[in-house]
Parts: sequence; structure tokens; C-alpha cells
Amino acid sequence: ALDAATGDPVWKYTSSMPGPNRGVAVGAGKVFSAQRDNLLIALDQKTGALAWKTQIAESGRGTTSAAAIYHDGLVYMGVAGGESGVRGQFGAYDAATGKEVWKFWTLPGPGEKGHETWAGDSWKHGGGPVWTHPAIDPDLGMIYIAVGNAGPDNDGTARAGDNLFTVSIVALDLKTGQR
Repeated sequence: ALDAATGDPVWKYTSSMPGPNRGVAVGAGKVFSAQRDNLLIALDQKTGALAWKTQIAESGRGTTSAAAIYHDGLVYMGVAGGESGVRGQFGAYDAATGKEVWKFWTLPGPGEKGHETWAGDSWKHGGGPVWTHPAIDPDLGMIYIAVGNAGPDNDGTARAGDNLFTVSIVALDLKTGQR
């Protein structure tokens, strides 16, 4: 953080994970950032002290590739890495505690709508990354996520079917994650 009047540093946070940071979100007195190891963190906005950290996906299984988004007490974040065999996901986390509020799997599992569009167990590792920012419509209470390609994207023979919800825009309820 920099002093807006002087440009002098106020505090600095150094991530334990090398690689680029795709940006931050600020809200509820905190600065939210996602590290490349799928760790979502919150820093105190005034001091830079770590307020909480939440592992949103297994480290090494995809990566967070966009800045976190803050809206009305929730922090939103997705995981990319379809080319490395992850099962895509997008979730909302409580801004005060970091606890997961809801998770939407972009590759539906058994019993979830769309699961029948994935052959065999291809849903477990078929991609569906969320690697760009969502769009929030507070008036409708919706968040729109862009879901990337199924994987492997060069050879679909290992994942027959329509492969919902890849290569789609998916509308979710902001508070519940319901499609």
C-alpha cells in the first residue's frame, strides 16, 4: 500500500509463491488476492497483516489466474488449468473469515445436472477452467462466469458427450451459487 498523498510505502506484503499476481480486490477493510498455488488471502487494508488464508483448490492442480472479485461481503474466485487435467470450479468465500460459502463445479459430478454429458470418469479431469473475471449484476443478484475449453482440447475422443458446462457463459446466484 502506498500513501496517496506522498507515494511513500505504508506496508508491503510478499507472497511465498513466486509468479505473477493478477491483481487484488478491496472491500470490507481488506485486500484480497489469489496466489498461484490456489491460496486465497486477505490482508488488513490498513496494516497489511494477514487476516486469513483459504486453500480453494489443491496446490499444483490448476491455478488461480485472475484477480479476486469482492461484492457485498463475498470474495469470488475461480480456478484455471484445464490443460493440466483439473476439474473446473468457481466459488464464493466469506470476506470476514475466508470460509467457503458455495462452490460451483464447471464439470458436474454424479447427481448434478449435466453429469450425463461426460463419458466415463472424464468429468474428474476434463478441464472447464475459469480463468477470466466474472461479471456481477447486483440488480438481478447474478454473477456470470466464462467457462473455458474441455480438456484435452486437441483430442475429444477421451471425453465423448456435450461436456457441460465448458465453453459456456454460466449464470449463478450471487449468494447461493445456484445455476
